[in-house]
Amino acid sequence: MEINILYLHGYCGNEELATMQTAHFRSSLENVANIYSLTVKNHFVNGLYKLDFTPKDTFISENINPPYYAHCYYNYLSNKQVEYTGIDDSVKYLKNIVEKNNINGIVAFSQGTYITSILNSFVDLDFIVYFSGMPCLNLDYPININIPSYHIVGKEDKWYEAGLVLHTKYLKSEKDTQLFEHAGDHHFPKGKDVYIYTKIAQWIVEICD
Repeated sequence: MEINILYLHGYCGNEELATMQTAHFRSSLENVANIYSLTVKNHFVNGLYKLDFTPKDTFISENINPPYYAHCYYNYLSNKQVEYTGIDDSVKYLKNIVEKNNINGIVAFSQGTYITSILNSFVDLDFIVYFSGMPCLNLDYPININIPSYHIVGKEDKWYEAGLVLHTKYLKSEKDTQLFEHAGDHHFPKGKDVYIYTKIAQWIVEICD
């Protein structure tokens, strides 16, 4: 059996960055899949919108080659609301990729998480994994919570509370909903927290097997 996974980067990211960020997770997933005689096929894709500026994050600007991409644009309004542009086209773009590649599940980071939560209403997935997740703040975009989901949030992340809000939404479903809180900020778990990758991998394999 083959498990097809789509990886969605965050705002101002790209395939190269997503490949680097998920290296440890993908290694753990391959090791677990081999035990079950399963094959994992990883799919990386850039966001629909190319950005024309250099990221503020110096690690990205100094180590990751441009161009950088977004899944949509956003603008903070004076009334503390957020205006999004381009979500509909991004969802159509990703829906085509999911269906063309028989994607079983999505592993998403940051902006990729709220795009995935919307996308899930239009595709048939087996699972979702959210790293540094956050909900879409425009309630015109309903999300489908009826899917197994794993939520990984950093205790020092400025989006920590947003990640918990997203997790709480999925708790209302009758599906398997998991939460892991690591010690870091807006990044993938590292150091003493990397053991979680094997647990997530086992969770994915058990769902798909």
